[in-house]
Amino acid sequence: MSLVFSLCNFYVKIFFEVKILNLKTYAKVNITLDITGKRPNGYHDVLMIMQEISLYDNIVIEKSDELSVWCNKSYIPCDRRNIAYKAAEAFFEYTQIKGGADIRIYKSIPTGAGLGGGSSNGAGVIMALNKLYDTSLTVDECMKIGAKIGADVPFFMLGGTCLAEGIGEILTPLPDMPECFLVLAKPKIHVSTKWVY
Repeated sequence: MSLVFSLCNFYVKIFFEVKILNLKTYAKVNITLDITGKRPNGYHDVLMIMQEISLYDNIVIEKSDELSVWCNKSYIPCDRRNIAYKAAEAFFEYTQIKGGADIRIYKSIPTGAGLGGGSSNGAGVIMALNKLYDTSLTVDECMKIGAKIGADVPFFMLGGTCLAEGIGEILTPLPDMPECFLVLAKPKIHVSTKWVY
């Protein structure tokens, strides 16, 4: 009886294998941001409160034999400079899977505004690949992969409201903010994180 049940589960899994996912990757704002020091490698120690907000990008990700990234905004690089691309490479390196993904990014989050759009995309890609390839990585493992490609990436795997320390990768969940409206104003300038720090 158990053998029949196992075989049924096997065929159901093959029949319903997930090959494509459509996900939203949300932006964030820094409620507070204090720079507490600078490390020899150039990174800064910070103490900040980050809040996930409802503004998001859409990502469609599909299993493929190769890795490719496309974006609806022509000024976004779609090669190894793209955090989503780096995230996929880091996932496949960590899991030792010889696979690929077709990643299509539909941007709504402004770039160069401190809203974490790229980091959010990277986090979403790692979590999506974990599901597509059925690798059963824990959130902690996914955060470990994400920390290699950007200090903000692990936050987007938790979301909500968090205290961030270290270079931003040491996270402590905080009580949710009360529901409210935020007004975001983005002038027509691009400011890099490196320049700001």
